[in-house]
Amino acid sequence: MKNALSFFPLLAIVFLPFDASLAQEAPIEITSDMLEVERDSGVAIFSGSVRASQQNFQLDADRLKVFYAEDPDGATEIKRLEASGEVFINNVQGQSARAQWAVFDVEQNLVTLGDTVHLLQGGNIVEGGETVMNLSTGQAQMTSAEGDRVRGLFLPNSQIQLSEPQ
Repeated sequence: MKNALSFFPLLAIVFLPFDASLAQEAPIEITSDMLEVERDSGVAIFSGSVRASQQNFQLDADRLKVFYAEDPDGATEIKRLEASGEVFINNVQGQSARAQWAVFDVEQNLVTLGDTVHLLQGGNIVEGGETVMNLSTGQAQMTSAEGDRVRGLFLPNSQIQLSEPQ
């Protein structure tokens, strides 16, 4: 039972595929095949081999919709990101997530991944239907897809080093 208990902290690590320090002030670089801007509604749509990078994380998707607001001085603030179509996210710690869509609520510091989510860390994997992560608190919840169950596979000698419970 001691080995099983030592894997519970791993859930928090695997559930945070992003650097929790994502800051609104840090630059985000986005590349794509096409960009469409709807300035009146504050939306920019990147499509075709989209890659977004900020600090220690990277997102790849077929499409990325960026919701932004401009202040009277012309400064732009990103409010929300919606990625769709084979979304893949990874960070420099070797953590990754794969899903059909992802929503980043910048103001709430929440990430939601949906439709067959795979979270990976080393050889460890957690799979489910939808995942909601609060990057401020480190809390996460994964729900199962309809007719399925949440699944976790944790390898005792994987790359994650956990301290023994005290």
